[in-house]
Amino acid sequence: EIAPFTRQAASYGYLLDNFSDYLSCGINKDQKLRAVLGGMNPNVTKPEDFEKLCSSFLGECETVVVDQNEFALAEVGQSKSRAVKSALENLPPELDNISLMICDFTFDFMTDEQIRQFDSFWSGHTRDNSLLMFAYQSPAIALIAKLQYRVKYGLKIYYRTPEKMSTLLKSQKMIISAITDNGEGILLFAPKSSEFTPHVGNPIGLGFESKAFS
Repeated sequence: EIAPFTRQAASYGYLLDNFSDYLSCGINKDQKLRAVLGGMNPNVTKPEDFEKLCSSFLGECETVVVDQNEFALAEVGQSKSRAVKSALENLPPELDNISLMICDFTFDFMTDEQIRQFDSFWSGHTRDNSLLMFAYQSPAIALIAKLQYRVKYGLKIYYRTPEKMSTLLKSQKMIISAITDNGEGILLFAPKSSEFTPHVGNPIGLGFESKAFS
């Protein structure tokens, strides 16, 4: 089963609600915060799902969907979001001043080298007050998911621990590691220069609190 964006939206929203002041810091009144969805499966996710999340917790902002798939980008063309055809590890130079990027399981389909390449360019596309948030397959379902994706969709999935992701995204620091009530993991990374303390220990649980958004 491919998880739709809406299944994680409540958890994303709970975290954004706690970091909205940080993200909006330094944004002038005549500017819009730029939020990017990194990868979108149009079979289960619509750009409007991302737009709703951003407007609910960040107010009026510019939403951008980045994907290599023409089918996905065609869906974006019918929405308010801007479509950018690109691989995450090779973002175009004009896509800069990003405040937020959400990758809904996208990193699960990228190799270690692709993620390292993404990390090497990421800071050049962001504002100082930026966040990278993404869902990943948790250990409880990772082995089953690997088999399902390979057999049903012909796709290879890479399961990584939060610690492994920290080594790949070495220009950033992990400030939140969480597990949702659906069993998926969510990680939140911020620039190393940010004020936040790195996350240590076990993931926090996102259950009751995250149901505030639906």
